[in-house]
Amino acid sequence: MSRGGIYVYRCRKPGAFLGWPIIGRHTAYVGGTTSFYHRHGQHMEQQPWSDLAPRCYRIPLPTWKPLLHAAETLAILLLWPVYNHSKNLWNPRRIDLKTAKAMRYSRDRRIGGLIFRLWLGVRTLAFLGFAATIAYAAWSIGHAR
Repeated sequence: MSRGGIYVYRCRKPGAFLGWPIIGRHTAYVGGTTSFYHRHGQHMEQQPWSDLAPRCYRIPLPTWKPLLHAAETLAILLLWPVYNHSKNLWNPRRIDLKTAKAMRYSRDRRIGGLIFRLWLGVRTLAFLGFAATIAYAAWSIGHAR
């Protein structure tokens, strides 16, 4: 049984709200390896697109390097992955590494920022409720006479 071959990652498009198979997902990365297991672990730890619910599709091939390189090049030409750098500089949809990292940072901040904004909203509402209670108590004391 082959341990290596070509792998294709498809993931959610960063701005897509619906995760529909064609509209909301795109080919993120294509590569060749002699060990699917180790390569998958490296991608899930290091890549800026690893938070976009990637799915890995594997094509087992013999681990003969010239065959792997040729098959990887052909897959990149056919699938137009957006996060590949080598063999993919011609792709107009390509996202360079610096932009990908900035997009990941923005996505990470947005989730944390949402929690922070919700906390600010709750805190503001609690303060306004407390201030309204004090104001009503002061008003009712003044009108009790």
